[in-house]
Amino acid sequence: MSSVDLKSRSTKRPARSREDILEAALKEFAERGFDGATVRGIAARIDLTHGMIRYHYDNKEQLWFAAVEHLFERQFEYLKFSEQEELEYPRGTRERFATFLRRYVYYCAKYPEHARILMQETVSPTPRMRKALKQHLREPHHSMADEIRLLQKNGVLKTDAPPASIMYMISGACQNLFALAPEVKVSLDYNALSRKAIEDHADLIVSTFVPS
Repeated sequence: MSSVDLKSRSTKRPARSREDILEAALKEFAERGFDGATVRGIAARIDLTHGMIRYHYDNKEQLWFAAVEHLFERQFEYLKFSEQEELEYPRGTRERFATFLRRYVYYCAKYPEHARILMQETVSPTPRMRKALKQHLREPHHSMADEIRLLQKNGVLKTDAPPASIMYMISGACQNLFALAPEVKVSLDYNALSRKAIEDHADLIVSTFVPS
């Protein structure tokens, strides 16, 4: 084989970053669950060898924890308010809540694997999932519960329902249409991931939870 051939073969497989690996892992775990997912399957999604994945992560569980950590870091970055937004939208205001809801809908549509992984993993919570939830969800959920209490106090949310009920109503309303998009397509012939569908859903969520 000539040197030209060798160069050609070596450039067929693109270099992959840690983020590429973790994104592929999220999709694999979301579609197949932890037990059904394989490191080889994750590698195949981004045209890497099984050995290259093993070079970075010793086993599937280590890769799962890294992928879930990436999942929540990505969500935090997507949903966080900039310094300017913090000034424009004080806590406990309708404007801040509406902005958060709209942004959350767009996040759920862009990354439906987030909800799919949590749905699969929390049906029968494992020590693996309990550890991940305590590490990544307890603090933001308590913070969100405080925000809901403030919205209730300020009359933005006109209900005295427990924050947990409101939080999971919001979560389900924002996530399910996109997490179950394949089902929606088959049962209703509706493309939930089209731009118009996402925009319409965001409008509906805002008008439902914070009506004018």
